[in-house]
Amino acid sequence: MWKLWAALFLCLFTIQLIYLIWMWWQWRKKSFKSTHTLPATSIIICAFNEAENLRIHIPHWCDQAYDGEYEVIIINDQSTDDTLKILQEFQAKYPNLKCFTNPKTNGFPGKKSALDYGIQQASYDFLVFTDADCIPASQHWLDAMSQDSDKITLGFGDYEPKQTALNQWIR
Repeated sequence: MWKLWAALFLCLFTIQLIYLIWMWWQWRKKSFKSTHTLPATSIIICAFNEAENLRIHIPHWCDQAYDGEYEVIIINDQSTDDTLKILQEFQAKYPNLKCFTNPKTNGFPGKKSALDYGIQQASYDFLVFTDADCIPASQHWLDAMSQDSDKITLGFGDYEPKQTALNQWIR
């Protein structure tokens, strides 16, 4: 008789477990976007003599699959290469790309000056910072960075393996 009760208990336990797993799976399938309003975001990038990197990376920043509003702000930090020319070319292609040249009138030295100027130009309160030589991991990079928009979010980037002494030392 106890074997019958054990088999019945095992059968009911299995059904309950399958139901719980199914409910968890349904919850996981729900899109993040349906449960959370994405913040309007400003991506701020400082560029000093980054013409080649900008040519490659601007499309990746400007073509994010992000359902919220966002802008890409690139601050030309007094570059002497073709950075300004490339920024002007891409600005005509991407309406969410805003380019400025840092006048360096805020008293901060180096990159801090460009960052401060970029923050002043931002239209939105939620700010994401990256460098001109960094490429987003995917088209959903901005989604991932804005998931906890009420907190500070930190990300990192792997170094692309290259045969240079600095790259070898960093890795």
